[in-house]
Amino acid sequence: MESTGDIRLWSAASVRQTPWVADDLPGGAARWCAVADVLENTVLVERIAGEVWWFSDLNVVWYTDGELASFAKLADEVAGFIDGRPVAAGTVEQ
Repeated sequence: MESTGDIRLWSAASVRQTPWVADDLPGGAARWCAVADVLENTVLVERIAGEVWWFSDLNVVWYTDGELASFAKLADEVAGFIDGRPVAAGTVEQ
């Protein structure tokens, strides 16, 4: 099985500094919050529903996907996203 890369969760400071990441998405930063990346492709949370979305085609740099063809739901909610990934003990509390 080929690796698709590590999911890198962002610090709270990084999340606050990157609202521009959602500028080209429907609803912009008011709707989306970037929280992580996979091989530099952004992972976002839809603020109202709490769904986790990403740019699933890791061969395309996220900001060049103008049609949003690879933008897809990764998890129904943040808890499911975190629980479904191997996260070291204490990571979420930091």
